[in-house]
Amino acid sequence: MSNKTFKIGILFSLTGATAVTELGQCQAALLAIKHINEMGGVGGIPFEPIVEDIASDPFVTIEKAKKLIEDDHVCLLIGVYTSACRQALLPTLKYYDRLLIYPTIYEGNEQNDWVFYTGALPNQQLSYFLPWIIKNLGNSFYLVSSDYVYPRKINQYIRSQLDPSSTTIVGETYSPLGTKNFDPVLSKIECLKPAILFSTLVGNSAVSFYEQLGESGLTLPICSPITAETEIAEIKLANGLDIYSSFPYFQSVSTSANHTFVREFQAEFGTDVISSVMENTYNSLFLLANALQIAPDFTTVSIRKALKQSSFDAPQGYVRFDERTQHLWQHSRIGKLNDHKQFDIVWESKSSIQPVPFIAYPSDVSQLQRKQPVHSLTFSQPTSGERPWGQMATVMSHIANLYPYMFLLTNETGQIIDRKNTNLDLQSSGALDSLLKNENGIFHALKDLKLSWVKGKKHSDTSLKPFTTVGIPLLNQSGCLIGVLGVIAPDHQTEQLIEQLPIIETLASSLSIVLEEAQKQRLYDDLFELLYEKEKGGLIILKNNELLFSNRHALAIFQELPSVLPVLLEHLSANPQSHHLRKRFGQELLEINIEEKNDTKLVRLKRLIVNKTSHTSRQDQKITFETMIGVDDAFLRSINLAKIAANTDSNVLIIGESGTGKELFANAIHNDSSRKNQPFIPINCGAIPKDLMQSELFGYTEGAFTGAIKGGKKGLFEAADNGTLFLDEIGEMPLELQINLLRVLQEREVTRIGSHKRIPINVRIIAATNKNIMDEIAYNGSFRSDLYFRLNVFQIDLLPLRERRQDIPELAEHFLLKLNKENNTQKTFSKRTIDLFLKYHWPGNIRELSNVVERSYYLSRLDTEIAQQHVTSFIHANYTEPAPIEVVSSSLPSNQPLSNEKQLIIEWLDKTGANISKVARQLNMSRTTLYKKINFYEIKIKR
Repeated sequence: MSNKTFKIGILFSLTGATAVTELGQCQAALLAIKHINEMGGVGGIPFEPIVEDIASDPFVTIEKAKKLIEDDHVCLLIGVYTSACRQALLPTLKYYDRLLIYPTIYEGNEQNDWVFYTGALPNQQLSYFLPWIIKNLGNSFYLVSSDYVYPRKINQYIRSQLDPSSTTIVGETYSPLGTKNFDPVLSKIECLKPAILFSTLVGNSAVSFYEQLGESGLTLPICSPITAETEIAEIKLANGLDIYSSFPYFQSVSTSANHTFVREFQAEFGTDVISSVMENTYNSLFLLANALQIAPDFTTVSIRKALKQSSFDAPQGYVRFDERTQHLWQHSRIGKLNDHKQFDIVWESKSSIQPVPFIAYPSDVSQLQRKQPVHSLTFSQPTSGERPWGQMATVMSHIANLYPYMFLLTNETGQIIDRKNTNLDLQSSGALDSLLKNENGIFHALKDLKLSWVKGKKHSDTSLKPFTTVGIPLLNQSGCLIGVLGVIAPDHQTEQLIEQLPIIETLASSLSIVLEEAQKQRLYDDLFELLYEKEKGGLIILKNNELLFSNRHALAIFQELPSVLPVLLEHLSANPQSHHLRKRFGQELLEINIEEKNDTKLVRLKRLIVNKTSHTSRQDQKITFETMIGVDDAFLRSINLAKIAANTDSNVLIIGESGTGKELFANAIHNDSSRKNQPFIPINCGAIPKDLMQSELFGYTEGAFTGAIKGGKKGLFEAADNGTLFLDEIGEMPLELQINLLRVLQEREVTRIGSHKRIPINVRIIAATNKNIMDEIAYNGSFRSDLYFRLNVFQIDLLPLRERRQDIPELAEHFLLKLNKENNTQKTFSKRTIDLFLKYHWPGNIRELSNVVERSYYLSRLDTEIAQQHVTSFIHANYTEPAPIEVVSSSLPSNQPLSNEKQLIIEWLDKTGANISKVARQLNMSRTTLYKKINFYEIKIKR
């Protein structure tokens, strides 16, 4: 290959849970590159693919992408499959300024400057698939899904589309990626007897489920927007299954381009099993090649601009990018599985369908109404309070003054937004109502996206028969429909109208520009109105640190707390990269979050609940992230990570010393999650005797052992069903129980002691420990590595109080404020007391600080100030100036020079007071690796 090449990073899972799907995508990418290079590449420059296996893992995806960009110097990336992998990659793309072409169906609601989306959206699949299913197959659904972003969002969308008065969802199940045992799910399906199984299972899980379904004897139809030829090829007994699917492409599409594609694929890889996402991948490379032909250079800016204009005669038919959204216009088809493991097409769209990526899922934006497909024209009289559309009305008036016809202007959904020359008899004849019928030029222009007219008697409604109706589609710069100019003329003026139509079309093109700008302005106005009215907290917009906009909640905060805005602006000037902070203003604590785009900042202000009333016990309080106290950057990052974890069902591992608030974090994650109204059950794994732990967790049956309760007893897993189980001090769990816990996490079912019956459960696990689990695995062998990796999807590290010293006064004031309210006092701390708090090392962390404040409060008796002498003798006795850390290398002769690495480790141990975590971060290595190097170099640490 030539030294001058266009390097492309290929990121697919060649191993892992979704490899069965992604392997074919990788092959399709390589085939496309081969074909492009055979045709001379791009201006004589060939594509050079560099393939990396991401193993269905978001973290591996990030590392492989960095390797491709930093080491291999690729110009662009293509691939990834799951939404988790794509979303994990977004910050990396932005940081390195590299584009990703994402050739996979996904849930929508994303538009990123660094991503071009070539897979189908829900509106290109489900908007047609669901009505077809209900009409042809039945109206009761069971949703069986893999547990990641796409299936959950799609199921929300399905719920929003189904009419609850005529359709039913009888059950819903989510299984971890890679799950292979579906006996519990099939048992539920057999009991509930749905008419249709709707599957969003992926990869190996889909293959296992369909095989077990075939063996079960259940015969209900399966509908899936995700099961394609690649999964079908892996199923042993596929011929007995009644499977329907919806994609832009099936292997059975009858086009000459597809026949060539299938033949070439078979010749290259020895298989003709080709799926829609494989075709999307193949198309993506040709869309890229076509774009590079017109790009002036290979910079990201140029490639992005050229891709927006790119199109391709694909195997599925003609496709092109939507310039605004960077998603693909493509076809929609429904297929039924035949005996040859192919899909017979039972329905298909007449042309490619516009991508609509932004869909209001019920749990995301409950107040937004979903956009309906065009099926009728409706008339809406503007209210007196509406803002006029300025230039648009001027252009409409100009056109109407030139010609004696009635003009109507509609938006892209058929809503009439303006009309001129309404003095025709049409107004009184009721013909406006007849525009709801299909036979008129305006409706055909909306539907067919081309100039359309219907003359006289061809109208189905008698009131329109004396007229000719013309519809002129109005397109924006991207070629998307934004409205229609309707012209209605009496029959005797038809010939005159046809002669004048070219000039009217020209005027309509100028109206397109004005309408596009008017719609943009209306969108901005609506957005600001929505933000102003609906945002629960304060919201301001800053440009170059000058205030552009503030909603009423922000104005209320500024009126009540005048120092907030000046302090905020001063902080942003001194810390331009700041993204979140907490700051106290008098008795008010505000959380401030900042999103930045170029020189514009969107700032959200939220009042935090500092304390409860004196009559509220801790048990009655609902612990949330807003009730947590702290302004330390690392602490706020932990809260942000916990908020992200709360929006998923993934397992969480919280690591921190005793007293750092691990249970509070677990409680807040639960209370901020979709499980907040279900049980939160904590258990301390170190406090329960080893011989009772298994029965507490898994329960037991009557007679399982001497003294067993009559009828048996539920375990904590069952008690926490649909909720959260918090396993505190997980590092203390015996090894034999760790095996049982791992099995529960994998199978999502428990078996009581004394029973063989498997009980399905739906429990989210949050675990916590004050141990370094990796050390336990590496050195003590007291913890299973497979359980650690299963639990550690989200790891949240809580710093000890001595490492967040700026929070010590804040926390002390919080505990004192609570005591003042409970006892109706107004005590304060002296400055020396706060100084003493700041110097003390707090081995018991926040719990110890709370106890010290409470003891000091009561020891101060009638004094209004808590002075140094009131702080307990305990803290005085234990307070000493921090002793220097002595790092000694004992085994090597004093005259032997130390290695550079060893010297570096010793220096950082000395600088950080032998804080292993800090040293590991500074040296960019894991704690385990650092411990190994300390042992290897025989470095001894003593205080």
